[in-house]
Amino acid sequence: MLAILIFFTHIIAAVNAQWPPPEPCTGYCNSHDPSVVRHTNGTYFRFSSSNKVATSESLKGPWTAQPGFVDETIAIKGGAGAPDVKLIGDTYYMYYQHTLHGHNNLSNISVATSPDMSTGSWTTQGNLSIPSKSIYNKIDANILVIPAENKSEKESYLLSFGSYWHGIFQIPLRSPPLEVKDAQPKHLEFNQTGPIPYGHNATEGAFQFMWQPKGAAKPFFYLFFSSGNCCVKGDIGMGNEYKIMVCRSEGPSGPFVDKEGRSCLTENGGTLIYGTQRQSSRGIVYAPGGQGVMYDQDVDGGSVVLYYHYIANATDVDHAGTFGWNKLDFDTTGWPEVRALSGFKPIARGSVTGTGAVPTGTGESGASRLSNPIARIVKSLYTLSMVRYGL
Repeated sequence: MLAILIFFTHIIAAVNAQWPPPEPCTGYCNSHDPSVVRHTNGTYFRFSSSNKVATSESLKGPWTAQPGFVDETIAIKGGAGAPDVKLIGDTYYMYYQHTLHGHNNLSNISVATSPDMSTGSWTTQGNLSIPSKSIYNKIDANILVIPAENKSEKESYLLSFGSYWHGIFQIPLRSPPLEVKDAQPKHLEFNQTGPIPYGHNATEGAFQFMWQPKGAAKPFFYLFFSSGNCCVKGDIGMGNEYKIMVCRSEGPSGPFVDKEGRSCLTENGGTLIYGTQRQSSRGIVYAPGGQGVMYDQDVDGGSVVLYYHYIANATDVDHAGTFGWNKLDFDTTGWPEVRALSGFKPIARGSVTGTGAVPTGTGESGASRLSNPIARIVKSLYTLSMVRYGL
């Protein structure tokens, strides 16, 4: 029952939320599960599922499509999914999945390296050989680089992955980070608040980010992840589609908690930071997810940035997605919040997580007409549940 109440809480938060729309993207903005990395010469590279690459001199674009990062015969077999690219030392490392969807033991994560990310420069280094288990899917890799604390130590590497089945897992990598250490994966996050028909524990695509907010005595380790379903056709119900969540820990491997103090492993914890907007200055922003986080010195004089994909038409779930990004601020307690760039004033709107097209008509906006009764219904159900179970 507690899981149901937490699910209602997430929906209410989504109904009442007012997020800024994605910042502008021009040129080639088609993207799903993006990974953005900036070359040492300042050029932005954006790698995406389906072997897509684009470059730009600004996050806003214009983005220019480039040849794929792996051989096309590998890409056709599902070997170019959800890439994650990092500059480690003087080498760029790419972790990407090759998988058969729906089969957790038929997926794996490979690594490739490049001196400069140029076309044709990637060298495949092989599979990471993460142990296979029935509780996770080896997809959506992301590497966290932990700096050495002193000169006598070396930096270390932790790879998160998974997993749709039972949440997010993590495993250490050797140095250089081309293979796993002799260790079993550690369970970081597990959530059961979603509806069973669409994957009641559907959380995946974690992104680990180490950051010391203003006023904090030391850095926190943030675990951003996608919750819900990215790709089911039709109306799957309010709050069941993709959305971006976050948990936080004082250590790189947990324990992770949400803003309310709930465990993200045992208590369905997770704080919603960005979800569907049925009306914004950029139209519909449906099912944002597949996120990443980076620091960019050229955004608002230096800012943390959240980037992701979203669908511009809620009924077009087969669309590969559109690249979106926003500034990420941190509140006085060190929790991330999506913000508009300086000078932008968000418009009042209903931010309902759900499917279907925005209703049309005159007078009050369709989103507002829809969100108010939904909010009242959800809150009523939430209240009745609390009374029924004496909570």
